Amino acid sequence: MAKPTATLKLSPRVKNVIAFGQSVSTAMKGNAYFPSPTPPLATLDADIAGLVVSEAAVLSRTKGAAVTRDEKLAVVKEDLTHMKSYVQQVADASPTTAQSIIESSGMSLQKARVSTKSDFAVVQGATPALAMLRLTP
Repeated sequence: MAKPTATLKLSPRVKNVIAFGQSVSTAMKGNAYFPSPTPPLATLDADIAGLVVSEAAVLSRTKGAAVTRDEKLAVVKEDLTHMKSYVQQVADASPTTAQSIIESSGMSLQKARVSTKSDFAVVQGATPALAMLRLTP
């Protein structure tokens, strides 16, 4: 069985990134699994607050606000990526409870990939123009 893996599933919409960042911050505050997250939750909260202000400026159509908003969005996404790495590190240290650790952080579990093998194989026949289908066991 594959180990549980944390994933962010970030939306391309800024308001959804803000909401997700706030939910992760709320879930991790006071969580015994995460005593000293990196980046600190205060930094994440401050960066999200800056993004909220920048997004409000964009929505009010302030000239040049989109560039500032995009820079702050990149910072929040980077913070969340670092936070995901921290959560994964904590989860890897405790494999038996890894799934509940990841879920308690407000992040999602990456779905296990299922690899399927086809039921037949194509092989070259006696002449170059001939192809044969064979059932695979």
